[in-house]
Amino acid sequence: MVSNPPYIPEGLWETLPEGVKLEGKDALIGGKKGWEFYERFAQQVGDFLKENGFFVLEIGHDQGQIVRELLKDYSPKIFKDYSGQDRVVIGWKS
Repeated sequence: MVSNPPYIPEGLWETLPEGVKLEGKDALIGGKKGWEFYERFAQQVGDFLKENGFFVLEIGHDQGQIVRELLKDYSPKIFKDYSGQDRVVIGWKS
């Protein structure tokens, strides 16, 4: 599975650059905390992955620790972008 889910906290919508807002609120805003998608994903992903299946998800620059904890059952690895910010999580079903 590969996804770029919405992960920006609702309270930051007004501070986003106008060019970013063109993507649309539904595509960007991930709830009040910003990581609500990952909470639901962690509860359901096991039903959809085959053994040794994996997922790759984009995450917010400050969400690595919380996403790692939410997805701890899938041996998550966090990767940073070129600016050194958390950006991608990869996990496996074993």
